[in-house]
Amino acid sequence: MLLKSLILAVPLALALVAFQGQDSRPASQPAGGVPQELDMQKYMAEMMKLATPGKEHKALSAMAGEWAVTTKYRMGPDAPWQEGKATSTYTSMLGGRWVLQEYKGGFAGMPFEGIQILGYDKLHKRYVSSWRDSFSTWAVHSRGSASEDGKTITLNGTMVDLLTPKGRPMKTVIKIVSDKEQHFEMYDTIAGKDVMVMSQISKKK
Repeated sequence: MLLKSLILAVPLALALVAFQGQDSRPASQPAGGVPQELDMQKYMAEMMKLATPGKEHKALSAMAGEWAVTTKYRMGPDAPWQEGKATSTYTSMLGGRWVLQEYKGGFAGMPFEGIQILGYDKLHKRYVSSWRDSFSTWAVHSRGSASEDGKTITLNGTMVDLLTPKGRPMKTVIKIVSDKEQHFEMYDTIAGKDVMVMSQISKKK
């Protein structure tokens, strides 16, 4: 009950602040996109609807568990593929609204760890991802959509590194083969072309 009360209280408080802010504005000044007449019951009902996990979240939560990962990567389109092993642990969090991925493996002969928070944004109707790893002190954010059957999630973001500190386009593709297997591909922009630089096959333990 406490959690539900907080969920209801926060948007209510924000709405009240918005209304109070209108009092000091001239009558002709726009209210910053806030409707002058807001049906609070409808507003709260819509907020609760957007806050409730849906089928997309259920599918992501099914990833929860330990996965064994076979990975291969290359430094460029003409570079040889290098293979490796890793583990990936997915945890459903915040009432099934997000999944946390903890990745542990190696890259170029060095230990490598990464964390991803993956979810579905019902407000904007898109998948969202935020990635951080032990090879950088910045984050990579991406967003995208799923195929009609929900089995393939394509996320587009910006790759940031020393070569392009302002970023360049990158893409990741998650293919849900079954509850026990999923495939991952990462594409980088090299010389203006979309190049696959990493692929993974993950199997649930």
